Order: sequence, then C-alpha cells, then structure tokens
Amino acid sequence: MLTYKDNQTFIHSVDARLKMIFLVLLVGALLAFPRADVAVSVLVFVALLYAAARVSLFEMFGELKFFWVIILLPIIIHAFFTKEGIVYGIMRSAVLFDLAAPTSPEIYTTELKKI
Repeated sequence: MLTYKDNQTFIHSVDARLKMIFLVLLVGALLAFPRADVAVSVLVFVALLYAAARVSLFEMFGELKFFWVIILLPIIIHAFFTKEGIVYGIMRSAVLFDLAAPTSPEIYTTELKKI
C-alpha cells in the first residue's frame, strides 16, 4: 500500500507544496513534449528520485497493479492494429509510465499532516 516511509533524506525534508508543484511541472512537461528523449529523461530522473528517497523501485512496480494493463495496452494496440508499429506503442507506454511513476515518491516522502 502506498504509505509514508519514514526515512531521513533530503527528499523527505522538502516542503510538501514544493513537491506538488514539481510534480505538476513534471507531468506538464510530459504532456507538452511527448517525445522519446523527454520520456527517457523523466524515467532517469524518477529513478534518481527513488534512490535519493531510499525507496525501492520494485515496491513501486508492485503498487501500480492494475495500472500495468493501461501502461501495456498501447504496445499491444500499436503492434497489431495501427501503422505506427510497436516502437510507437512503446513510446506511448513510456509516457503513461512516466505519468504514474513520479507520484509514488511524493506519497512515500510526505506525511499527510504536512499537506
């Protein structure tokens, strides 16, 4: 379950409002620039966020549960039903994953009473 992790890291000490603003900017950048280089950059940045917050990426993968169907669906659709092909489907899936992944560090590093 997505809950606060009590780790003493820099990410934990950042104000909750600043984390929310950063999350909105990150998602806005993904929606405004849905390109491969932006998606890969966000993936790398999110992995660094997880490392800085001392939160396991595998834990986040388990938290996504049914969202995996939504993330993987563009690959299947573009592989079999469109002319763009599987590479375009992978790109769409990476953008969807990038939209879901940054929310977990926000939850793991922010206490509810600080919001």
